[in-house]
Amino acid sequence: MLKIKTFKELTTKELYEILKLRAEVFIVEQKGCYQDLDDIDYRSTHIFCENEDGTISGCIRVFPKDDEPGTAQLGRLVTKARKTGLGTQLMECATRIAKERYHATELYLTGRESAYGFYQKCGFYAPVPKITTEHGSYYILRRSI
Repeated sequence: MLKIKTFKELTTKELYEILKLRAEVFIVEQKGCYQDLDDIDYRSTHIFCENEDGTISGCIRVFPKDDEPGTAQLGRLVTKARKTGLGTQLMECATRIAKERYHATELYLTGRESAYGFYQKCGFYAPVPKITTEHGSYYILRRSI
């Protein structure tokens, strides 16, 4: 079951489990070397799937893109169990929240090259070629809603 909460509404345990999952996947598994705790969580709506034991199996955050009125940004999409449909559920819920809470007509995200096919299936397109840095290749992706 998906839960939707602002940062202030998250319990300490929920926040800890979300950050633990993000670190497990983005930092350890994908060997990402970046500052995950970037203060954007404070102004984001967090959508997550909490298991019966209190662990989190997937999450995403959505927030208004400050420099582009009418655009919401999605970020930190992560699922523990892949190929289960949870990623799609999180994206669909985030899209709904972007429309309802932020009155967005467009979505923006940056995604790793390995997830590009997933984002295409979700209706995103890359307006510019992929970007390669010392941390890997990624795409800037957009979608009208």
